[in-house]
Amino acid sequence: MAASPAEIQWVPIENMSPAEVAQLLGRSKVYVDFGPHPGRDRIPREAALCGCVVITNTQGSAGNEVDVPIGPDYKFDERHTLCVPQVLARIGEAMVDHARMAEGFAAYRQWIEDHRQAFCKRATPAWPR
Repeated sequence: MAASPAEIQWVPIENMSPAEVAQLLGRSKVYVDFGPHPGRDRIPREAALCGCVVITNTQGSAGNEVDVPIGPDYKFDERHTLCVPQVLARIGEAMVDHARMAEGFAAYRQWIEDHRQAFCKRATPAWPR
């Protein structure tokens, strides 16, 4: 974050209500998550559904295509020193050509929706009437 240009505004998602998180993601172009990703994360999915370009690291569940199925151009290994300029370049691209890059997440958004529908179908008991 310290190496980024001044026009990039970083807003940590902490101490926010669900409505505040949704409002923030709704007006954001890019969501960056370099956390530990201990399991299938909710916020990257919400960000994608809000139209954000999602950028993650390769740690935890973000390191596989099962839990975070986004392209390798949006996953960075922060242990490498070249990571910072690459991430900043990707953010810059997303700021300039957001519509095209966000459209590239259509398959991820569909994957999220498919999982939501499957969950709802499993969670709805088939009670006899």
